Amino acid sequence: PPPSSISPPDKDAVDGQICALSRQKRLVVGEYRGRKNVSLREYYEKDGKWLPGKKGISLAPEQWSILRDSIQGVNARVAAVSDGSYPQG
Repeated sequence: PPPSSISPPDKDAVDGQICALSRQKRLVVGEYRGRKNVSLREYYEKDGKWLPGKKGISLAPEQWSILRDSIQGVNARVAAVSDGSYPQG
């Protein structure tokens, strides 16, 4: 199951990190160019520091609200695809 709270800090954590989905993929809440966002992004390591890469998506608070409110439907669809009850194609 997904974590229900903020991950404990680790040596590879970046500012604003909520969780690491893998060593490189991070969920981060922060600000970029003065705008608050929720970012799901790949990071890369350079000179011992983790930096955000180009691959990823940043959501404005309004977009995050839409996604957050859709999670139950996403979970249901993932379960249906996993058990073969949702038609593929």
